[in-house]
Amino acid sequence: MSVLTHPHTYSLTLTRLAGEATPSLRSQSEPEGRDASDGDVRVLVGSTYEQTVLRAARTHHTVVMLYVPWCSRSKRLAPEWLALAQRYKRDGGLLVAKLDARRRVQ
Repeated sequence: MSVLTHPHTYSLTLTRLAGEATPSLRSQSEPEGRDASDGDVRVLVGSTYEQTVLRAARTHHTVVMLYVPWCSRSKRLAPEWLALAQRYKRDGGLLVAKLDARRRVQ
């Protein structure tokens, strides 16, 4: 296993920012149909994160809840997150999404 050094990390960052390197994503398959949303909350996976959140930043803001299904705090936040999505659904300027943090987004 190699160790990333500061110069290597810096070089890799510059290469990525210049668009010369693309990330390798490990992801669940893209959710489709009814699985693509949970009520008015958009469900994200690794392969949809960049397009939905980073590239769409030009047209709207996005808030993403990173959750794990077994976590009591995630469970308590879920109804509030849904209410937030319903409140801003008509506005169109804010997308409310969630991403299962147990899944790898690399």
